[in-house]
Amino acid sequence: METKKLFTVDFYEKPELTLEALNWLVEGKHVAAQDMYEGGEFLYMEVCENKEVKNILSSVISDLESYKAYNNEYFVSFETTQIGLCALVDEYNHFFRDFEGNKEIRWNNDAKAFVFAENMPSKFD
Repeated sequence: METKKLFTVDFYEKPELTLEALNWLVEGKHVAAQDMYEGGEFLYMEVCENKEVKNILSSVISDLESYKAYNNEYFVSFETTQIGLCALVDEYNHFFRDFEGNKEIRWNNDAKAFVFAENMPSKFD
């Protein structure tokens, strides 16, 4: 599958890196806005742009300025002072859904954290 130069080599080789980065952003209270579908599927998330956020995202995004331009071209972004993460999660899900089975990232509302879909609790548990 074709990869994009916007993302690091590690992004494509280590699915857990994106999950960790998203959770660090949540834990560090860097999220400016987010919404997820009822089943935990990603709808959108915007984070404040600052040095710590740039550092966290550098593990998965290789060129932040090009990434922001790409994200804003293909996805609605509410604030130009924030970084939209739709393109990141979209690329992640396209890549890993095809190659890694159920490594899709989902939001677990009870835990207030991102998890792999395979680790989502069943509605019947």
